Amino acid sequence: MKRTLILLILTCLGFTYGAAQTKQIKNLQNQKAALQKELSASQKLLTTTKRDVKSQLNNLVVLNNQIGEQKKYVDGIQSEVIVLSNNIAVLERQLQALEADLALCKKRYEHGVIYFFNHRMALNKWLFVLKAKNFREMSRRLRYVSEYTRYQQMQAKIIKEKEAAVQQKKNEIATASAQRETREAEAGCRRSE
Repeated sequence: MKRTLILLILTCLGFTYGAAQTKQIKNLQNQKAALQKELSASQKLLTTTKRDVKSQLNNLVVLNNQIGEQKKYVDGIQSEVIVLSNNIAVLERQLQALEADLALCKKRYEHGVIYFFNHRMALNKWLFVLKAKNFREMSRRLRYVSEYTRYQQMQAKIIKEKEAAVQQKKNEIATASAQRETREAEAGCRRSE
């Protein structure tokens, strides 16, 4: 009987101990399931975060590329502005040279007209020719008068051509200045973007 009693006590203790262990096992399994759920949620969050970081890095790379392209474009415009400024400077020097040449031609023409007027050569052309001492001198004087008249006509034509060239240079300068201002404005707009 002692044996049965001991067996009975051990069996009761075993059931109690087994029930306690089962409870502990279930608690551990529940904790394990909860930890696995937390781990799974953390893993999903990590994956989403990695995806977001990659997306943001890709967006950053795209923005950097766009900024680089805009910078190249602005640099190109600035170099065009420099070239246009140099062209304007060259055109202005050419314009000054043409204006100086035109002023000289006008002065010569004015001098010739004043001389012609002061010596009344318009009225006295024929008198100048007819006052010759002989036919050979008269022929030379006639040739001189006709050459002088052609010279004056050529001077007038040259003056007109030079005035047209001056006006053309002024137009070229205005066009180049307008292009430069447009490019500068475009570069300013691109910089602000």
